[in-house]
Amino acid sequence: GYNKQEMLDAGVVAEKNGRVYDFMFERLVFPVINHKNMVVGFSGRALGETDFAKYKNTGQTENFNKSSIIYGVHTLRKARLNTNYAILVEGQMDVVALHQAGFVNAIATMGTAFNENHVNTLKRFVDKVIVCFDGDTAGIKATSRSLEPLLKEGLDIYVISLPEKLD
Repeated sequence: GYNKQEMLDAGVVAEKNGRVYDFMFERLVFPVINHKNMVVGFSGRALGETDFAKYKNTGQTENFNKSSIIYGVHTLRKARLNTNYAILVEGQMDVVALHQAGFVNAIATMGTAFNENHVNTLKRFVDKVIVCFDGDTAGIKATSRSLEPLLKEGLDIYVISLPEKLD
């Protein structure tokens, strides 16, 4: 029911050489829901081995800016009734796994470094953040980078260090 331009503007398809195509082909697609409970984009996880990025997000749109969107943030309002903290992890699969284990306060960034925009959103819902990135070199660096904006805004911060190569 949507025309080509509407789908392009929404970031759910792409165009190359005048041809519209599904750029999430062969990916498990997750809806990205903002803090107002509105679907604003999509993120796709490659289902098999790929030479391309493991995760692929909707392109920047009027409603989707991956440098300020937090995956899973919409669950924090309800989770806050029982807890006053968020668990910051690396990706959507980590969020899904933690939610299945009962940690409905797990969230992730959208493939960008955690920044002040993310913190400003989080401060609406929690006072504490537990950072738990992967135990590889990239995860260790991401942990370090995430601490500065969290400290700057005065949130209580805890870090869980995973053994090397543990996800």
